Amino acid sequence: MKPPQCRYKKEQTEMELGKWEEGDLGFEDHGIFTIFGGFDYLDAGHQGMGWCIDLEFIEKFIRVFDTYTFNKCNNKLAWVEHTHGRIYRIISIDGKHEFDIQKWSDSFKDKIYHCKNCDAVLGEDEGTICKKCIDDAFEKVYKKKEVK
Repeated sequence: MKPPQCRYKKEQTEMELGKWEEGDLGFEDHGIFTIFGGFDYLDAGHQGMGWCIDLEFIEKFIRVFDTYTFNKCNNKLAWVEHTHGRIYRIISIDGKHEFDIQKWSDSFKDKIYHCKNCDAVLGEDEGTICKKCIDDAFEKVYKKKEVK
């Protein structure tokens, strides 16, 4: 079976067959929806993955494994374009479905790094609501207590 061509050649990626293992979905400590799991490469090696995701990610991810539910992706094979530290894209064994994770990630960063309340850009130490919105909410509650 011949592997697909690497797209991200300047990053010196390689294409390997990988088996998705121990996949799970959950929330990280800031309340952001996250995927956990990893690929065991058939040539040897393992690469873990823990990403903040959205519904679009799940749809594209499970399509690569030709299934309709996330838990059925476990123990299935896909072509994985990756470097030692990053997974760039995954492709179904038959080549019919491709998920360019790098392209998705670039667009997702714009969505996730904005306050859920006012859409301001979040700082590194902020969760899903910016400091200004938290301070404003605290001030409103504090002022109500003072009035009483």
